[in-house]
Amino acid sequence: MIKKEFFESFDIPKNTAFVDIETSGLSPINDDILIISIAKFFDDKKVKILQIISQNDEKEILIEFLTSIIGIYEIYSFNGYEFEEKFINQKLKKYDIYYDLGNINFISIKNILKNYSNFINLKHFSRQAVENHFNVERDRYYDMKLLIKDIEKKILKSKRKSYKSQY
Repeated sequence: MIKKEFFESFDIPKNTAFVDIETSGLSPINDDILIISIAKFFDDKKVKILQIISQNDEKEILIEFLTSIIGIYEIYSFNGYEFEEKFINQKLKKYDIYYDLGNINFISIKNILKNYSNFINLKHFSRQAVENHFNVERDRYYDMKLLIKDIEKKILKSKRKSYKSQY
């Protein structure tokens, strides 16, 4: 396992994390977790971004992931419960690791975007379409942070325009 840590100036609640998993495919039974990235509160003005990279040691990266989310009650990820939570749960079962993810609210960024699609002029919700819409480059380790900032800006800007047009 390879662990990389980065720190960024960004404010998120203490009990919230942003998680991204990279897998070798879409099947939690047949495919492997390659990378788990976690962004979570570090101190008043910083977020700790941890990347856990597998070296054919999937069980160890799962244990490291679980250790890093102790005290977390909300996890935002692109697909939320639809992919990340299901994939991780299946892997925990595979390795007989007991950890109740049911106490954590997995929130889908994609579903949030769908709810605000009229405000941000977004019609397609694949990860690539969202990244293209917000000009996010995938090779940067903190893409999720940039995506969230861009989404917040566009939603606020659109809400202001909508509000002004009503009056």
